[in-house]
Amino acid sequence: MIAPVEKSVVHVNLERLFHREQECIAIRFDFDQELIEVVKKINGWKYSKTHACFYVPHERGSLENILHELEPHASIEYAGMKGEQDEKVPKGRDILLKSKSPQVPPDYVDLLTRKRYSPATISTYSHYFELFLNYYPTTAVDDITEQQIKEFMHHLVVDK
Repeated sequence: MIAPVEKSVVHVNLERLFHREQECIAIRFDFDQELIEVVKKINGWKYSKTHACFYVPHERGSLENILHELEPHASIEYAGMKGEQDEKVPKGRDILLKSKSPQVPPDYVDLLTRKRYSPATISTYSHYFELFLNYYPTTAVDDITEQQIKEFMHHLVVDK
């Protein structure tokens, strides 16, 4: 008899997104058909080919709506929602937010642009660069070691 295969937990990243001249909340995750059906239950959902993600307009209550729909189905990362001013992150969920996040160096974004990377790729690379910087918030970029890079990569692959 074949043992049933356990479904792995889907990780969702919520982050701020400015798209089509509007503040939005990006909903990023690896392809999962069941989760796509859940996202389609969120009021105002849309898909952006440019940013390769689902998103909803950032309005009062939209974050709560997203969390209400997704929490039973996925592990949610909120680091990309730092700086919320219009809408507070629900109580108990703010632990994943950083008070002041290091910014991706503009030279890095310029380099990706000069290499003719698509806007979606630049957005994704910048997102992971920012996650990396947040992983070592007290270490200056110039002081980060190769070992710390390996530890972060291990964290992304194994721990998340």
